[in-house]
Amino acid sequence: MSVSEKVSLSDALSNVDVLDELTLPDEQPCIEAAPCSILYQANFDTNFEDRNGFVTGIAKYIEEATVHANLNELLEEGNDHAVMLYTWRCCSRAIPQPRSNEQPDRVHIYERTVQVLAPEVDKLLQFMYFQRKAIERFCGEVRRLCHAEKRRDFVSEAYLLTLGKFVNMFAVLDELKNMKSSVKNDYSTYRRAAQFLKVMSDSQSLQESQNLSMFLATQNKIRDTVKDALEKINGYEELLADVVNICVHMFETKMYLTPSEKHMLVKVMGFGLFLMDSEVCNINRLDQKKKIRLDRIDRIFKATRYNYTSEEKFAMIEVIAMIKGLQVLMARMETVFADAARRSIYAELQDFVQLKLREPLRKAIKNKKDLIRRPLIDPAIHGSNPTGSAYFGQVRW
Repeated sequence: MSVSEKVSLSDALSNVDVLDELTLPDEQPCIEAAPCSILYQANFDTNFEDRNGFVTGIAKYIEEATVHANLNELLEEGNDHAVMLYTWRCCSRAIPQPRSNEQPDRVHIYERTVQVLAPEVDKLLQFMYFQRKAIERFCGEVRRLCHAEKRRDFVSEAYLLTLGKFVNMFAVLDELKNMKSSVKNDYSTYRRAAQFLKVMSDSQSLQESQNLSMFLATQNKIRDTVKDALEKINGYEELLADVVNICVHMFETKMYLTPSEKHMLVKVMGFGLFLMDSEVCNINRLDQKKKIRLDRIDRIFKATRYNYTSEEKFAMIEVIAMIKGLQVLMARMETVFADAARRSIYAELQDFVQLKLREPLRKAIKNKKDLIRRPLIDPAIHGSNPTGSAYFGQVRW
């Protein structure tokens, strides 16, 4: 192309668009997962608000559902505190510090420091109060279930799983507190400024400040507090063994949906074994009594060696790349797979309704089962009511 030739704007844009079609081969395998996740929403997540309807003959359900609702509220609050700790970023680094005691604006700096960090310190106080309340509530439930008269009662799977979620919450909160040095640095900066300004003058504020300082500075404080409280309960290890066993069963049978649920089961197993193992009760003794199965847990907690050869590393990368590449291809063909999945679900549903339910319904009609026939002859199915007028049903959400 000569210099004198002119190229229009549309031709230039079309030439640029053609560049997108050029293939640039790369020998590096693609091991990045597809940018999609599983999203699901429960439409009936009412936190057991319908428990008061089960009055006649099922009083035990009301009691258990009430406990479930209260425990779920604590779990949600604990998740909020975990998010607060995980997203904590150091504020004290951005705050100027007085260089000497003779600095003229030292008081102003300390006042602004207290003003900025006071809301964050209040969050830490609420976190300390929450972990106390959660530990007391958890140990109270364990004590109630381990009572001599309650020990023979059946503990539902949902109840055990809720207790396991509490164990997971304690483990997560404790590790987040241990790893976040920025939390300790911010509180030390606030406490230094507050002591200079004599903000914490009364004895109660000083005691709260001391307790919070010790709570943040002590490693594994939540873990040790839970373990010490449980060791005072007679027979707690049998209940925790049931919790660990249900987690092992759910992990082995893949009764989980999201990665967070899968990792929760693994954390409950490890942390539950730590809580059970003590001088009074040894987990090896529980294994001998068939209370837990350490061999099944050992298969889950497999150790990975680090001294792989170059050939083994290359093979692992190829396998991972193949899996991730297949995931990317399936994500691109999502519309095709979605149509096939819907057709399969529709076919199975029609087979169930028209083939498997046909004979039981015929038998029920032949034997004049009124409870079965009543829904079939309901006039609402035909769009009318007994008065003869049109029937307009209302669906309330």
